[in-house]
Amino acid sequence: DLNLSHTNFAGTGLEKIEPLQQLETLDLSYTGVRDDDLSQLKALPALKTLGLGKTRITGTNLAALLELPMLQALNLSGNSIDDSAIPDLARFTHLKQLGLAETKLSAEGLQRLQTSLPTTQLR
Repeated sequence: DLNLSHTNFAGTGLEKIEPLQQLETLDLSYTGVRDDDLSQLKALPALKTLGLGKTRITGTNLAALLELPMLQALNLSGNSIDDSAIPDLARFTHLKQLGLAETKLSAEGLQRLQTSLPTTQLR
């Protein structure tokens, strides 16, 4: 497990954790991680839990996280994600938990997403 939440960590530092290929839990909440940084996470194929709450994620590059085959829990709470991200979010059929509290998703959008992901617990 690696917890970098509440640090000055930003996406430019992601290459420093790429050698940790067996890493299963990574918390980057409350950091400066942005959408463009998400592609670098594919270097962590064993990742099961990823915390990206209260970062600078807007949802424009969420598809990059689909390259994490073991991912089971994803926290995107507190980000500026809106209904335009639903098509990408609906592709995360392997997730057990998806944190979306305090985002800009509408109630209707959340309902559509839950219909698309019936086995995923939305929080």
